[in-house]
Amino acid sequence: MQNDEVLTLEEYLNLVRANPNLVKTAHKRVYDAIIKKGYKTVSAKDDPRLAKILGLKNGDPVTVYNLFENHYGLEREIENIVGYFRAASLGGESSRLFLFLVGPPGSGKSSIVRTLYWALHGEEIYHIDGCPIREEPLNAFPRAYRKELEEKHKIVLSEWADLCPVCRHRLKTEFNSD
Repeated sequence: MQNDEVLTLEEYLNLVRANPNLVKTAHKRVYDAIIKKGYKTVSAKDDPRLAKILGLKNGDPVTVYNLFENHYGLEREIENIVGYFRAASLGGESSRLFLFLVGPPGSGKSSIVRTLYWALHGEEIYHIDGCPIREEPLNAFPRAYRKELEEKHKIVLSEWADLCPVCRHRLKTEFNSD
C-alpha cells in the first residue's frame, strides 16, 4: 500500500470481498499492467515498414504492446516476455520459473525492467507488515481453511501459496500460532 496503513486480516478480507482483484500474484500484476496499456497485432500487410524492420513474412504477425512503444526493434522479444507473464499469471509451470533477461550490453534489458517498474508504480499492493517479500496477507490462512475461504467468500488462493520463512517464524513467535 502506498500510505502504509496497517489493516487487520479481517479488514483486508472485507476489502477483498468487495474487490477480489486485490488478490493477485506478482506475475498477474505485471501482466495486467502490460495489457492495461493496450496492444495490437501487426502483420506484413498491415505495416510494411515495421514488417521490414522485423523481417516479417506474409502471415507472420507480431503483437506490439503500447507500454513498450519506445523499445524499437524488440517486438519479438517483448512478445516472448509477455507470453511468459501470461502463462505464469494463469498458474502454469512458468509461475515456478524465474525470468532472466540475457543479452549483450545495450540490448534493452534494463530499459524493459524500468518500463515494467513504472507500469506498476502507484498501484496499491497490500502485504504483510514487516515481510521482506511483501507476502499476500491471505497466505496467513492455514491451508486447511483455504477451501472454506474459497467456498464462503469466493476468494481463490493458489494451492502452492504459503508464508515465507520470515512470516512463518513471526507467526509462531509473535502471535503464538502454527
